[in-house]
Amino acid sequence: MNYIKNFTVIFAILMAFFILPNLVSAHNGSQDELSGHFRNADCMYLLHEPTSIAKSAGNIGELIRLINQYNSNSDCAAGLSEEKVDLEGYTFPGARNPEPESSQAASEMAKPKFLPANWSLEKCIKQNCQIAQTAILQFL
Repeated sequence: MNYIKNFTVIFAILMAFFILPNLVSAHNGSQDELSGHFRNADCMYLLHEPTSIAKSAGNIGELIRLINQYNSNSDCAAGLSEEKVDLEGYTFPGARNPEPESSQAASEMAKPKFLPANWSLEKCIKQNCQIAQTAILQFL
């Protein structure tokens, strides 16, 4: 009976040892009014869930100005640059997404430039031409 009690205590301690660290946050939770903070190891600013103040910034320069205004870590804020801000997927309002390429542009890119416009692999295989082997090797 004592064996079961000891096993239960050891099992509970092991479970707490392996499960609780996964439930703990990566940092102590102190964030500024923008919902971000500096990582002290390299002074990288991490913007987690932007607040309305952070969302008021129209570009990275305005965000850096807001970070300097609202964050109390003056040592890191002094050397803050665009490369030291991690937006964690946030994009500024009005920022344009790259336009997708048209299917015509993609098909033009797929063809090697040195081949004639009427060239086709099937046609070349039937005629046993040398250019097909060269084109395939250079294209791959």
